[in-house]
Amino acid sequence: MICTRCQWVNPIGVSTCRRCGERLESVETSAPVHTETSDGLPCPRCGAAMPTEARFCGVCGSALQDSSCPQANPGKPDADSTVIKEKCEDDSENFVASATLENSLREMVLIPACRFLMGASGELAKEDEVPAHYVRLSSFLIDRAVVTNAEYEQFDPGHRRLRADVADGEDDPVVFVTHADCLSYCRWRSEQEGLPSETYTLPTEAQWECAARGGSSDRIYPWGNELRSELCNTRETGPLRTLPANQGVPNPYGLYWIGSNVREWCRDWYLADYYKELANNVVDPIGPEPNLIVSMHVVRGASFQDPAYELGRCSARNYAHRDNSSNDVGFRCVRRAELEG
Repeated sequence: MICTRCQWVNPIGVSTCRRCGERLESVETSAPVHTETSDGLPCPRCGAAMPTEARFCGVCGSALQDSSCPQANPGKPDADSTVIKEKCEDDSENFVASATLENSLREMVLIPACRFLMGASGELAKEDEVPAHYVRLSSFLIDRAVVTNAEYEQFDPGHRRLRADVADGEDDPVVFVTHADCLSYCRWRSEQEGLPSETYTLPTEAQWECAARGGSSDRIYPWGNELRSELCNTRETGPLRTLPANQGVPNPYGLYWIGSNVREWCRDWYLADYYKELANNVVDPIGPEPNLIVSMHVVRGASFQDPAYELGRCSARNYAHRDNSSNDVGFRCVRRAELEG
């Protein structure tokens, strides 16, 4: 449910916006309220568990305080104090949607250090999405939108002749780019800003899924649980072509079209059984090592011509050869948050 005051996309069933506290006009009372407790904040008034980035209880509207925060409660031991302390020092209430970096080329969004449930379980889960497992990530910055034709052609003017008919506008996502092309753009972008060449790169699969989930593990899709044209551009909802990259309703982290419009390259090599090799609480995973079996790179999200239920789910995985390019695969960049400032 979208708050009319701040445009926060709230889960179905909540009565109060989790970001600004505004009362939501329409409530689906039969839908389950978020009850995640492993990382959620308990509301001091009604006891409902809210995501760690929430500022107000989505059930009763009360202001939330992180009772597990070692700075707010220095006498309370906490096994996750390093991660939580980083959130506090960075002013966690400003992480979502308002924590941005604007530089000479792109606007980026700060994603907080977190522990989140990656992958899927249940009837919607595909074989390569199981088992669901907890991942810990350091904070990072990610592009608010995928790279556009106009932006990419500052790096490679000759790419203009490769513009697809379905993505031919200046502000449309750049497509027909290989994995290597994307990394070359990242290096160029780093150098343009006077930074080490490896500063910008592609998101890891874990970073992409964390950003797509928007701070909640109960979303089927990055935009929520419904297929609506104003929220996503997939085969079911869109015009069967790309839409401008900086358009539409952003997810709770403020990211445009993540999970739809175009599929997106990730840094990791793809291995179908990779999740089965991981233990819970793995820190900043970067994917499997390449070998004779591992020859593809991860691609995430659904494009304008893909069914959302198959590829648009937050946990859905896909892959492509690093030398392949197509008219529906683009990319966005990330960088380590601690380099900021």
